[in-house]
Amino acid sequence: MTGAPGAPAGPAAPPERPYATLAPYFARLFEPRGIRRWFAAAHALVAAAGVRGGRHLDVGAGTCRYSRYWARAGFRTVCLDLLHPMLRRARLAGVERRLFRVCGTIDCLRPAGAFDLATAVDDVVAYVGAQPGGLDEFLGALRPRLRRGGLFLFDFITPEGRRRYTFRNARRVPEGRIVADSRGRFDEVRRTLVVALTLTTPGHVAHEEHVLRLYTVDEMQAHLERRGFDVVAVTDLYESPGVPYQAGQPSYDVVARRR
Repeated sequence: MTGAPGAPAGPAAPPERPYATLAPYFARLFEPRGIRRWFAAAHALVAAAGVRGGRHLDVGAGTCRYSRYWARAGFRTVCLDLLHPMLRRARLAGVERRLFRVCGTIDCLRPAGAFDLATAVDDVVAYVGAQPGGLDEFLGALRPRLRRGGLFLFDFITPEGRRRYTFRNARRVPEGRIVADSRGRFDEVRRTLVVALTLTTPGHVAHEEHVLRLYTVDEMQAHLERRGFDVVAVTDLYESPGVPYQAGQPSYDVVARRR
């Protein structure tokens, strides 16, 4: 129903919880690009740093599209995510009961043996950095879950990469058409990127707001060292596998070792 001609528009609907509407369509809207190649480079980098198998924790695993590669390579993988709608859409073929899904935070994990490897991919660090307690609290919770000498592999976005969250993406699905219209607004003072996402799905239009904290390489290294990690490598496993740190890139992959 519309208002009278000339009447002021009503208040905009408040944003929904991030991924509340997006979760069922995530894999179809954001099809994985080059994950197999990324994993081959990541696996080689982790092996070169001394971890070739064992227990693996994937934080913010979502639909487990990265996790299952580690499980197929022989790791015993725990996929951790806050959103059950994402986890239940995981494709588990070929993991031979080596992949387990847990809905919750790091504190929800049972006090079992320490992990040999932890990963956080697809901008997870940017999300946790914008939460209360920030990246320091997250690293403080993660560190005791890793064995001494265990590795943490993750990616992060730099301020130079803030424009990648302004886009329009559409897909045709059996039930209709889905469209994601994303607009990012960067706060130079807080170093946060506020992403306003309008998701149009068959029968529903949703508005979600995602807040990410962007980091420079120096800031990231300082956080890691403060929380008991030593940086092993800084690279870009998607665009330039095997090429070390080059200044000015929009994002990086990092391997850090727990002291």
